[in-house]
Amino acid sequence: MFERCPLVLKGVMCVAYVEVGRLLKPHGLKGEMKAVLDLAFSDMETFFIERAGSVEQMRVESIRDGTNGVIVQLYGIETPERAREFAGALIKIDENNLPVLSEGHYYHHEIIGLEVISITGEHVGTVADILDVKSNDVYVVEGNGKEHLIPAIADVIKEINLTKGTITIEVMEGLLQG
Repeated sequence: MFERCPLVLKGVMCVAYVEVGRLLKPHGLKGEMKAVLDLAFSDMETFFIERAGSVEQMRVESIRDGTNGVIVQLYGIETPERAREFAGALIKIDENNLPVLSEGHYYHHEIIGLEVISITGEHVGTVADILDVKSNDVYVVEGNGKEHLIPAIADVIKEINLTKGTITIEVMEGLLQG
């Protein structure tokens, strides 16, 4: 999930964060934590950890593969009791640290919230979520009291325009049924 700065004050830097994972629970006796983390960010030196409504920057000591996720060690967390305080915390990074993607590729936070319209101009809805499936992403589009699953494939997605905030689709037979 992506969040813009709610308020910019003169002389105060505002940071936009992008969620890249979640700390789940303590692992072992040295303060390590089991986590779900987008592996594209496993080489980061710092994360912003959001818990209990506040965000703090924390240095990463190590990240290694674990069963069904990764094991994260953050500096200053050295006991399971201390690690337990971070269970459920969100792992975020500064939007400015996102690697630049090649043309035609987008981060999920850039797609969620875009208006989906057909090539004939019909309003279909707004992208509410993205499902990661093996072959391609699927956009969950909500509109007109319905939910549509739109495959992110070239035959359907004709244009993504971040400036306009729109995705133009070709409505194939049966795509918007339901």
